[in-house]
Amino acid sequence: MSHFQPPFTITAKIIHYISDIAEALGKLSVFYNKNDIHQDRENIVKNQVQNTLAIADSDLTNPHINTPHRDNGHLVAEIAQEKNDIANTYNQLDNWDTNLCNDFLSAHKTLTLSRGSNAGHYRTSNVDKGKRLQMAPQALHIPQMMEELFSWLASSNQHPLIKSSVFHYELKFIHPFVDGNSRIGCIWQTQMLKQWNPLFTLIPIEGIVATSEEQYRAAISNSTETGDSCAFIEYILENVLRAVLTFSDSLSDKKPTPQQPPPTPKPQQTPQVKALINVLFQAGDSLNRKQLQAKLNLKDRKHFRERYLKPAIDAALIEMTIPDKPNSKLQKYRLV
Repeated sequence: MSHFQPPFTITAKIIHYISDIAEALGKLSVFYNKNDIHQDRENIVKNQVQNTLAIADSDLTNPHINTPHRDNGHLVAEIAQEKNDIANTYNQLDNWDTNLCNDFLSAHKTLTLSRGSNAGHYRTSNVDKGKRLQMAPQALHIPQMMEELFSWLASSNQHPLIKSSVFHYELKFIHPFVDGNSRIGCIWQTQMLKQWNPLFTLIPIEGIVATSEEQYRAAISNSTETGDSCAFIEYILENVLRAVLTFSDSLSDKKPTPQQPPPTPKPQQTPQVKALINVLFQAGDSLNRKQLQAKLNLKDRKHFRERYLKPAIDAALIEMTIPDKPNSKLQKYRLV
């Protein structure tokens, strides 16, 4: 049985980013809900197709499109086929399990169907180092490395923002496909985040990467050099937060409808709340009250409840594992 654990460090910056993203998404939910997303699905898919197409991940990117030696009619047909492949991928995403390697391969096959026989298949030859910033693993190791990665993905209880970012980086490091690694990495991470919060339908990772590719490549390179995906996680979270805030600002003049009353203002995140969040992140699991107090070096139960626990629950940053029995002896607390 594999015990693969991808190397990554959870920094204070990462914790703060996650807290800020959760708060920003809460504010954004005033303007959008699942019904709004469903009604606007056609436009959303069109935008996602354009974002994915903009990621420099295939030979239909700008340097090739602008070459005078390509037949324009043939090029237009290729681009149309590629757009169709991307749209088909988005339309089938909800039928695939993000924790299953076979579903991931099916998604890659759909995404790159018009690109040739490599669609949905791992590369069988090694990558020329001159074509990448870092040397990719040998082709013969790819099947095992991908199985180990998906095994970790299915069993990890890390926050979805961290888990999906680690997966995305590891995928880029392994470079399992001849073509489409960045695109499928972005799409798969967005799908994982959508399962945590549907609002990521409006703020896909594809759009973030397409508009910050130089920073994207630098974060991958830094993480590979250090042997720790921390730099990549911070890059993703920094840009997710920026994207959420920018999207919210564009809707700031929209008032809540009577069916969507303004949310109750959340309490400020005090140092005590941040300390509690940090403990749960470091633990990587749910903890009971005694365990939390011990890790925080607190003896006063009332002080812990009023200054740490209650504000964090009220801010929707943590939740009870047994919400219908708040006083249960088996009660534990976990990050939302």
